[in-house]
Amino acid sequence: MTGEDDTEWNRIRLARSRVITDVEDVIAAVTTDHSAFEISDEVLPRVLSLLRLLAEQALARHGEIAVSKKRRQVRPLLTVHGRTCDISFSERQKQVRYVPTQPGRRTYDWQRVTPAHRLEPSDELELQVAQQSGYSYGYRSGWKKEWTDTPKKPLEDQIGSVFRALKARAEEEERARLAREAEQQRQREERKRQEEERRLREAREEEKHRRRKAEKEERTRREWEAAVSVATIKAVDAVRVDRFGTALAQWQVAGEMRAFCAALDEAASFSDDAHEGHVRCSGVSTANRRSRFEAMR
Repeated sequence: MTGEDDTEWNRIRLARSRVITDVEDVIAAVTTDHSAFEISDEVLPRVLSLLRLLAEQALARHGEIAVSKKRRQVRPLLTVHGRTCDISFSERQKQVRYVPTQPGRRTYDWQRVTPAHRLEPSDELELQVAQQSGYSYGYRSGWKKEWTDTPKKPLEDQIGSVFRALKARAEEEERARLAREAEQQRQREERKRQEEERRLREAREEEKHRRRKAEKEERTRREWEAAVSVATIKAVDAVRVDRFGTALAQWQVAGEMRAFCAALDEAASFSDDAHEGHVRCSGVSTANRRSRFEAMR
């Protein structure tokens, strides 16, 4: 066996060792100690007979009657249809006319009024089957059903009704279990659906955020490219304007130099040293043409 199988086997073995399952042993245990039942000694044989009937019917349904060794009082346990219930018996009390043992005398000194009636066992039994299911809000909860002797139908004739009720209870619990599991499954699927919706919603939000970020980056890039284009055009225009201003200034200077040369030539025509004046003006004109050529480049 595997470790898990061995553990389960030990659990079953230990559970079985804590109970008495043999019918005769159960009857003997109840005979020895029936303090858990509110019955008189006179009806004990009938209680034992009823326990035998319950045990026979339980065995026919693959169940059993057992007694736990862990309890202080002997209380039979009926297991059938996969459920375990406590079995208890009680004897009804009947009211009879009180007859004092010695008329005219009180039984106790504190008695001032002689009672008219008293209670004594009636030989009528009540069978109670209870299934405990734990504690709820501080109180023990579960299922309980009772059967009582009647003039027309004693408990011996109601054993079949006991097992029919136990079967109905087992079927009810099974339906409740299936409904509970179905509801749990529905809740799991609902949580899964909500989780999937949340995941899809987050994915859409993330995609929207990513798209907005990409659009913002694209808009920033276009604005930057437009700004660079405008700045480039402005820079080219500024260079052209600067060059134009420089060329204009040089052109103006060249014009003034030509006028100056013309004036020198005119003055040299009246001078004795005409050759010197011509050379000077030619030098200035040559220098002026070179500077203009450099400026146009």
